[in-house]
Amino acid sequence: QSTWGKIIREAMVRAGIAQDAFIHPFPIDLSVAPADTLPKSRSPCPKCGRSRMWYCSDCLEVMGDKSVVPKVELPVMVDIIRHPAEKISKSTAVHGPLLSPHIKLITFPELPTYNPSTTLMLYPSEDAKAIKDVDLSQYEKVLFIDCTWTQGAGILAHENLQNLTAVKLERETTAFWRTQRVGQDHLATIEAVFHFFKQYHCQRLQLPYAGEFDNLLFYFFHQHQTYIETQREKVQAFMQTDEYRKREMKHAQQAPPHVVDRITSRAQRASALARVSKKPRLGQRSNEGEQAEEQAEAQAEEQAEEQPKAQPEHPCQTDNDHK
Repeated sequence: QSTWGKIIREAMVRAGIAQDAFIHPFPIDLSVAPADTLPKSRSPCPKCGRSRMWYCSDCLEVMGDKSVVPKVELPVMVDIIRHPAEKISKSTAVHGPLLSPHIKLITFPELPTYNPSTTLMLYPSEDAKAIKDVDLSQYEKVLFIDCTWTQGAGILAHENLQNLTAVKLERETTAFWRTQRVGQDHLATIEAVFHFFKQYHCQRLQLPYAGEFDNLLFYFFHQHQTYIETQREKVQAFMQTDEYRKREMKHAQQAPPHVVDRITSRAQRASALARVSKKPRLGQRSNEGEQAEEQAEAQAEEQAEEQPKAQPEHPCQTDNDHK
């Protein structure tokens, strides 16, 4: 609730950025292949010729050097059933077949016949069971549904999906950056695949999870990091506008003297950091960047100490009385 925090929040709102955009939503121990293996620019898809960055979602074709893209081995086969009305370029379901030879993408309504005794379906229907309550040893294939909630009923009504055992995940929180009207416990398709096999590993093998399926989130994680960088640049751009400076001065004029000192000190530090270097990506902090930040902090503290502090109006009045 500090004045400085209000200024930053206003900058984010006016730049069209969610206030939790910079929160790291992934497990702390998540380990995916580094982003330096990904192409840095667009190139034509070798199959359709369209300009693509990391992959072609229409052709399911990896762009650049395919040998550096991680391949994830899964204990059972996976079919992801995709509704044709879903825009494939925005679907995370395409990440599956690009990252694992055991995942196949199927477009509804052309579905194969499934054996109920060996096929499991992940869908949070009313009769869905928890994964821990199912004998996983008998199942050879798992189905995932890639659609909106309104489209789900139509897919589930397909004759080839009747009599299948449905299971649901324990409550997980999505890291998906696109706005959705449902709650944060509704996952993107590739997130659901990842969390299913993470729970499958612990339940079926009775072993602690050690990152065996982390690279299922390879594209998803790095797309999220790209989104973070884009939002950060929007905030930095807005903080250079006259509108932002006017609001900053307005807050400073209305704030008590000790708060003005803090705003000034932090503004000087932010300005110094911006001149030194751009903030590195998560997990890629260099020694040079740390030294630059320490120098910027020291410079800001020296400038703040040179400014005279406002004296209390009464001998017994302290900073706490202003808060």
